[in-house]
Amino acid sequence: MLTKTFFILLIFLNVLITFGQQNNQRLQTVMNTGSQMKGELLWSVAQRPLLCICSSRGDSTILSFYREGAIIDSEVFHYNTSADLVGIFQSGGGKGNLIALWMAGSAYTVTVFSYAQGNVNLVLKKGSKILPELRFPTFDSLEYDILITQMDWVAEKNDEESVFKPTYTIIYRWKRDHYDTLRMGWEHRFASQTKQEIRTK
Repeated sequence: MLTKTFFILLIFLNVLITFGQQNNQRLQTVMNTGSQMKGELLWSVAQRPLLCICSSRGDSTILSFYREGAIIDSEVFHYNTSADLVGIFQSGGGKGNLIALWMAGSAYTVTVFSYAQGNVNLVLKKGSKILPELRFPTFDSLEYDILITQMDWVAEKNDEESVFKPTYTIIYRWKRDHYDTLRMGWEHRFASQTKQEIRTK
């Protein structure tokens, strides 16, 4: 059975947040905090979308979540990091989690935010030296599997020197309010997995 597989960078390059400061009130609010606004998007959750604003202050990048229509004193959650934002988009056919890709030096980090009962939650934060990957577990799935691959020094046969190469991949699959996990060899990471094979870590 064919599997829909997407490399995360290609997705992010096509759905990067819209840079540009289109709303003077939002810009002024961010500037009043001493931050520089980098971009914004609306996250469609429940009946009232949240406004997500990415800004920078010194060496920090801040992703803030506000209730739409009331920026001042309406922040419901924020995430701080020293990494740079590569891209961000909403999964679940425009109704699901918010996935963000960050980069610092030669390392990538994926963060996933969920919305439940009026609260924003950081439900996944994983890093890798290799660009993370996304795939749909089934054709009718709305949430992506997130594939995080780890690297290690491996001694090759008939080779005196070790090689830094991918060794294994952890697959994170969304299950309503958390991620279940499955560890697989890197070469087999795109093989089909049944529901029974995906387990809670």
